[in-house]
Amino acid sequence: MTYQVIVDHPSAGDSDVYIHGLGTFHNNTTTDVDDEQIERFRSINSVVNLSDPHPKTGLRVHLPMRAKDPTELNIFGVKVVKKDEGDGGEDNDNKDEGGEE
Repeated sequence: MTYQVIVDHPSAGDSDVYIHGLGTFHNNTTTDVDDEQIERFRSINSVVNLSDPHPKTGLRVHLPMRAKDPTELNIFGVKVVKKDEGDGGEDNDNKDEGGEE
């Protein structure tokens, strides 16, 4: 699936905006990115959390936690959306069904 990065940062003017793990994008543009780039973003921005202490040993375990999908993030002046190619087909099917009635 392809994603789109939409950059519309009000104070960036005609410059580039850098998103850690995803790349540099020119302001006031929409750029397609692929799944590989999104996975790299999620890997680079992963964090490690500690589990609760084990009741008997008191030891904690490191739990890796992948970053959220960029469509779920709030980045000022930036919006990441999925390009759903299937939505158009579903809309057309509904129109056909409505026309036949």
